[in-house]
Amino acid sequence: MTTTVVGVDGSPDSDLAVEWAAADAARRHRPLHIVHAYLSPFVAAQVAVPTSGGFEPVLRAAAEGTLGAAVARASSVAAGLDITTDMPAGEAPAALLDAARRAALLVVGCGHAAMAGLLPGSVSRAAVHHAACSVAVVK
Repeated sequence: MTTTVVGVDGSPDSDLAVEWAAADAARRHRPLHIVHAYLSPFVAAQVAVPTSGGFEPVLRAAAEGTLGAAVARASSVAAGLDITTDMPAGEAPAALLDAARRAALLVVGCGHAAMAGLLPGSVSRAAVHHAACSVAVVK
């Protein structure tokens, strides 16, 4: 069975992407895989975040909250949907492109990526130009 992957960052555009992806996955009888890269390259480069202690537990807790909210939102759109999650540490574009290698569809919002320290729309641009599957950009 193929999977629908959706990238989340907790932004309003990300919330819309989760809702769209959940509804589409339910229509196509696909599982939904929600991905949130929790350690931004901006923070790692500027603060030298250690792998234990320091900011890492705070970043991980925030990421878990973001994923939990996304799962709740997806479940409210499509009850009974098979949902999995992943929290890879690293850059959002790389994490999503890796997940998309095994997917039928990658769904992303068209946000500003302010938390990731990236240029506006850089995640959606990377998805559109480099994903190994179909891509939906939700705005």
